[in-house]
Amino acid sequence: MSEQPNWKRQITEQAAIARLEAVRTKKRWSPASPLHVALHKAITPILREHGPAVGSLEARWPEIVGPQLAKLCQPARLVPSKTGHTLFLRAPSAASTAIQHAADTIIDRVELATGARIKAIKIDQTAMRKKAAPGASASAARQLSSQERKQIVDALASIDSPVVRHALAELGEAVAASQPARTRD
Repeated sequence: MSEQPNWKRQITEQAAIARLEAVRTKKRWSPASPLHVALHKAITPILREHGPAVGSLEARWPEIVGPQLAKLCQPARLVPSKTGHTLFLRAPSAASTAIQHAADTIIDRVELATGARIKAIKIDQTAMRKKAAPGASASAARQLSSQERKQIVDALASIDSPVVRHALAELGEAVAASQPARTRD
């Protein structure tokens, strides 16, 4: 006996194919999610596990612990362990008792700001910082000689734009003034 085809099924399939050919819709285009969203999802668990970078702590230190404590200490390093992180702070020995009294507050604020689990604070005692006179820079810039200025201007003569030439001349003078004077042998 030969099998008879299922006519009803064939008719409904043919009707479906005809309907799809007649009514073709446009594919829905959806943009990719922004890269920062994907990075945030990927990096957040890693940052929680490894803790924040000391550089990011240093940059936000006055905001995290407040200006008074920020004057007394700076984060030095963050050492991970199985139960959490140990935060090492650089501070003068005279400030160590004040920091020890504020340790719980510092731990709470650092955990809140970074999301890392801080279990302890240890203090690396340093010498007292000398306060610089107001307006004094760490290294005073020397005065350039007229010959040094002429060399900088001559080196920039090929630049067409006067604005760019002037900006580069100022930059060159600042760099040259920050370096010690060259002696001719």
